[in-house]
Amino acid sequence: MNISEYGYNRDKEKLKQINLGIISSSSSKLPLAYKSYPGSISDVSTISNLIISAKSWGISSILFILDCGFSSK
Repeated sequence: MNISEYGYNRDKEKLKQINLGIISSSSSKLPLAYKSYPGSISDVSTISNLIISAKSWGISSILFILDCGFSSK
């Protein structure tokens, strides 16, 4: 895959990866859109890019469901 790149891996494995963001409807629970980003892009940048995309698609109310890897001190 052209988009896969080496990035942070919590298990210290030397694998290429991608970041994937999925936007779904809170009422129907169905996916509305997805966007993939290179694996070298930081999680914070991925979230910022998803916010920009959602706003460009007319989505004004956003709720993120993230795993514990997104938390920091």
